[in-house]
Amino acid sequence: FFDGAWYLTAYPDVAAAGADAAEHYALFGGRFEDRDPGPWFSTRTYLQDNPDVAQRELNALAHYETHGRHENRAFPMRCLVPALAHAPEDPTPVEVDVKQAFRERSQQELTAFLDSGRHLVLPTVETPRVSIVIVLHNQAELTFKCLESLVDALDAPCEIVLVDNASSDRTLELLTRVEGVRLLPQSENLHFLRAANIGAAQARGEHLLFLNNDAQLKPGSVSAALALLDERARVGAVGGKVVLLDGRLQEAGSIIWSDGSCLGHGRGRDPGEAEFQFRREVDYCSGAFLMVRRSLFVALEGLDPAYVPAYYEETDLCMRIRLAGHSVVYDPRVEILHYEFGSSDTEQTATSLMEAHREVFVARHAQVLAAEHRPQGTRSLEARQRSGGQACILVIDDRVPVPSLGSGFPRARELVHSLHEGGAFVSHYPVACPAVDFDEAYSVLPREVEIVAGLGITGLSQFLRERAGFYHAVIVSRPHNMDRFLLACREAPAFLATTTLVYDAEAIFATREALRDEVLGMASSPEDREVELTRELHMAEAAHCVLTVSDADARRFRGAGCQDVRVLGHGIAAQPTPRAHAERRNLLFVGRLAEDGSPNADSVRWFVCEVMPRLDQRIGDGYLLDIVGSHSEGLVSALGSQRVTFHGRIEDIRDFYDRARVFVAPTRFSAGIPIKVQEAAAHGLPVVASELVAGQLGWGASGELLSARSADAFAEACARLYLDETLWNQTRQAALSAVARDCAPGAFQGVVQAVLNDVFKVLPGQPAGASPASAPTDLARTAEAWSVSPVQRQEIQGMNWMAHPRVIARLNHKATGDEGKDVYIHLKETLVGLGWRLPLARVASLGCGFGALERGFASIQMATHIDGYDIADGAIAGARAAAAAQGLDSLHYHVADLERLELPEASYDLIFGFQSVHHITDLDRLCRMVRRALRPGGVFHLHEYVGPDRFQWTDAQLSHMNDFLLTLPERYHRLPNGVVRGPRERPLAADVIACDPTEAVRSSQIVATVERYFRVLARHDLGGALLHIGLSDIAQNFDPDNPVDMAHLNRFFALEDRLMAEGVIGSDFMVLTVVKPEEPGAMAA
Repeated sequence: FFDGAWYLTAYPDVAAAGADAAEHYALFGGRFEDRDPGPWFSTRTYLQDNPDVAQRELNALAHYETHGRHENRAFPMRCLVPALAHAPEDPTPVEVDVKQAFRERSQQELTAFLDSGRHLVLPTVETPRVSIVIVLHNQAELTFKCLESLVDALDAPCEIVLVDNASSDRTLELLTRVEGVRLLPQSENLHFLRAANIGAAQARGEHLLFLNNDAQLKPGSVSAALALLDERARVGAVGGKVVLLDGRLQEAGSIIWSDGSCLGHGRGRDPGEAEFQFRREVDYCSGAFLMVRRSLFVALEGLDPAYVPAYYEETDLCMRIRLAGHSVVYDPRVEILHYEFGSSDTEQTATSLMEAHREVFVARHAQVLAAEHRPQGTRSLEARQRSGGQACILVIDDRVPVPSLGSGFPRARELVHSLHEGGAFVSHYPVACPAVDFDEAYSVLPREVEIVAGLGITGLSQFLRERAGFYHAVIVSRPHNMDRFLLACREAPAFLATTTLVYDAEAIFATREALRDEVLGMASSPEDREVELTRELHMAEAAHCVLTVSDADARRFRGAGCQDVRVLGHGIAAQPTPRAHAERRNLLFVGRLAEDGSPNADSVRWFVCEVMPRLDQRIGDGYLLDIVGSHSEGLVSALGSQRVTFHGRIEDIRDFYDRARVFVAPTRFSAGIPIKVQEAAAHGLPVVASELVAGQLGWGASGELLSARSADAFAEACARLYLDETLWNQTRQAALSAVARDCAPGAFQGVVQAVLNDVFKVLPGQPAGASPASAPTDLARTAEAWSVSPVQRQEIQGMNWMAHPRVIARLNHKATGDEGKDVYIHLKETLVGLGWRLPLARVASLGCGFGALERGFASIQMATHIDGYDIADGAIAGARAAAAAQGLDSLHYHVADLERLELPEASYDLIFGFQSVHHITDLDRLCRMVRRALRPGGVFHLHEYVGPDRFQWTDAQLSHMNDFLLTLPERYHRLPNGVVRGPRERPLAADVIACDPTEAVRSSQIVATVERYFRVLARHDLGGALLHIGLSDIAQNFDPDNPVDMAHLNRFFALEDRLMAEGVIGSDFMVLTVVKPEEPGAMAA
């Protein structure tokens, strides 16, 4: 926030004295003289708001950067109006027109600049990524302040396009002194909209940034918006905080009500409030700062002339961006200071224009406004973001889960990430440590998570009252927070009326406290310990669901009467370090040691004082003990030495894992699961642990680690592992296998996703945060989704990519070697080649839909009896009608849930599934059922999507596919409704679930699961990793009789084939034919 050039300009006495700006501010200006360091930070405001800082005569900015921001002290936004800076001893603020005072000062600064002979030099580049379009009409002093802010604020390759609407004031004189801009002078006043379109048409950047000339840009804003557009192809436009001259918000994203009126969210409030620090999709963002993809802007034909001269044009643009399948995002890292109405003749003129154009807007978008927007008067909490019916989850814990803190916070962080990745909107409420450093917080949590900072335990009940009806579920972690929450609910009884309570036990604290008392010899009777344990377990009875970290803890809670208890351990991917046993030397301990009485501090003290001397007797003193983690100075003074090194908190400790030979976990009292042991094992570092830790993990019996209870035994175990390379390698491999078994990230996400799914099933009422159709049962939603006929589906969504004639030929060739031979003719020939006699006696189709495949089988006399099963009753009715119309008596259709379907044993020769098994959650159960239902030697034939679960496509898929689509003319991107489809983006899992809760639920695990139960007869990769995503909804635009269209399509085919051959992408679709093993011993149960 320090700006040396600004400082010398603002304080000419400092400049005249020849003082160094930074030195002067550090020693005098920011301590005694109330001088501001730059155009944003108010020294006087900070010292007035924080008398403790003023009394100690500290530099205001230095204190804010090193302490204040971490203590959640308010940022002292500088109002830039001298008359408002009244002396602290004067209790009456000076009455002043803020905007007039700002304008007068700006005029003075403009005059000083023009009289000085200086030039304003803006950065230029040959290839801009962003074109900043600024429309001018007089207001030279505001334009000067805007351009001046760009000098230091631009931190990305930009060009500046100025469209001057025939200005008649000092604007032209100013522009002669500005370098690095492209000036587009107009002969008349075209007003904002037409001038902005002219500027956009001349732009060269990938993106357009519309910036008002009465706005000042905060450093970092352009790069933040650009980074978001680079990261997410679905984002079409980005806006940010718009701050008024008095330091209050104009808006943090905006809301469109169903009558077309608008509200700047947060108007009049402090822009530093926690509610405005998280990123979210919104209805629209102000055109004072709006960054838009230029290709999208062109496709939408720019700003609509219906809104000439101005107002509602950006509202309409954002609405059209969203209708084209893109999102509009508010990013709090983007910020401008805005004069507001600086480009209008009067505020009255602006207001009248707004009302007239609101009516135009309503006429254009009446249907969407009625269907998707809330009525004016609804609390802005529900309207501040576009949730799309996603689950809204409140997480209550001690503090923001910084992983290096240990104490369950790595798992807590993983939980928040998994909720977010599962499509939920998450609010995180830190009870014990409400002061939040947002930079640190968003380095460990997704930017879309709301952090409810500054309220703490005292503000919890009020918060619950204000948010009643908003959340689908609340997840409360740790018993003391559960106590606090249930107490707060007494003052906010309405909260749990519509919100499901989930208790995340994290650990059984009473067990840990009892162990501590025993180890440290503290007085605690068995009766007292039992009372505490019983109380903690029964506290969870208020919850609908309990999450524990281990099976042992889960058994405790079930024994206490909790009905729904689920194990949610840790999600850790194995990433073993490369060094061999002989290349390693040291021992390693990792853990937080900031509290002297903690389990970690006790374990390190015991190891250094009791175990190391005994270990020295066995292996000598040639090793060192590295200790990584924040620590107290007292512990370092007591235990540190040349051989015991405290390294403090380190973000990336992979090098320590790679150098160490043995990891030690000598914990004597704790509860839960020690993630530090699992992380060490995941890095390929063998562990010696206490028997307590081994028992918590359930490791040791299969050689995953060595464990001991006494100091002698612990030293002996360390010596064995340190000296025996064979044992070291065996332990390393066993531990890596245990990590893969117990800590699979996919399993962690699966438990969280199941909780999210179940939240919708048990809601006692419907939260206002969800759309009315956001919570029907999974079965009803799935049945409804697949009861739409293929013809209707194509009219709405376009041609299914697999239905295109050239794609059919391609898939045929990959599966059969012949473009003209489909998979099922090939299957029939294969069965005949194996000696089967046709027609078969009985065949079953899983997920038959409207019955086209079964009718095809009947036409080639595949079987005398074919059963079709599907959950969609509408589809089954259509299949029955079509079979009856064709007189196909061999076809029999049944409404059935494939998750629960039981076919008669040994009754079928062939069971097949076409794009249905990827809707199954319990794949093992399905395979067991199919295996039982097949006769000996029977065949299970699958034509399936086997790509990423919930369509979470890889970056490589999306990048290569979108790059190809950019080479196609616009006509290929048009959807059936005429809208131009934008770039494809990885969907939120919640959006997939909203369409069909069973969609691609475990698709990536289909092949491995099927191959465990059956013998593979044939397997054919069909590709589709690019084509599926790229051609969905637009396949109909490629006419098979048009050579140009086919040339484009063949290029797409060739790209996918090349990338598959190079291993860049895999095959997302497959034809898999397997056989029931003849001997039970050949089956994997």
